[in-house]
Amino acid sequence: MKIAIVSGNGFVGSALAKEFEQNGHIVSKLTRKDSIQSDEVLISKLEVDIVINLAGASIIGNWTEKYKKLLRSSRIDLTHRLVELFTKMQNRPKLVISTSAGSILFRPTIFPVPEFILKIIFGEGAKVLTDGQKVIPERLIENGFKSKFDNINSAIKDLVL
Repeated sequence: MKIAIVSGNGFVGSALAKEFEQNGHIVSKLTRKDSIQSDEVLISKLEVDIVINLAGASIIGNWTEKYKKLLRSSRIDLTHRLVELFTKMQNRPKLVISTSAGSILFRPTIFPVPEFILKIIFGEGAKVLTDGQKVIPERLIENGFKSKFDNINSAIKDLVL
C-alpha cells in the first residue's frame, strides 16, 4: 500500500513510517514545508491509498493565548486544506485518518515530577501531562454511526497487518 503521513517526521509519524515500511508499504512523509506548496504538487503527494494526518504544533508548551491560537490553527487550517485538496482529486485515498494528540507516548521518568512543577513550566499545557482525556463523538453516535474500530491503535494495527 502507498501511505502518506502528514507530519511524518514527528515522534509518532516517524515511528508509524518505520513500522509501515518494515511491513512492505511505501511511505511518503509530508512536512510543514510541503504545506506551502501548490495544490498540484500536494495532490500528487496525496495520491495514495491511505493518508494519516498527524499535523499540529507540539502540545507541550506554555499555553499562552498566542500559543493556543497556534495549536488550533496548526491543526484545523491544515486539515481544512487537506479536505479541500481531496475534493479536487480524481483518485482520492481509500482511507483518511486524522488525529491530533489523540494518543501521546511518554517514556517513564526516572523520578516523579510534582504536578505543581509541571504547571510552573507548562502553565495550562500541563493538563496534557497530568489529566486523562476521553473524547466521545456524540453527534456521530446520535446519528447512528458505527465505527469499525474502538481506538486508533486497533485501526493502525489493522492497517499494518
